[in-house]
Amino acid sequence: MQAAAPASAASAATSTAAAAATTASAPAGGLLDTEASRRVIREAGQQRSTGEQGALATGEKAPVSEQDKMGQEIARGARGDCLKGEYAGSGMGLLSLPFWLMAELREKCRR
Repeated sequence: MQAAAPASAASAATSTAAAAATTASAPAGGLLDTEASRRVIREAGQQRSTGEQGALATGEKAPVSEQDKMGQEIARGARGDCLKGEYAGSGMGLLSLPFWLMAELREKCRR
């Protein structure tokens, strides 16, 4: 009987050590809820994309992201149509001709 008692005590100690090891390796809040994982995710978000890194390595122009494309389209839509008189200085008849010319030269007109 005494031989069975040490075996059960050893198995109880092993199960207690295994339980302690699992709680130490996995935080109660979850794996992604640690400071180290937050830091790694922030760093990954700040890194350049693969396309940008390839363009930088070859010296070519980096591809435009979807957000940049949308921003360019919004900015382009904000410009007036000079052929419809939507530019600064319009509405003055022939006197608005220099203003139209300056708007065209400064690319302030929608294409």
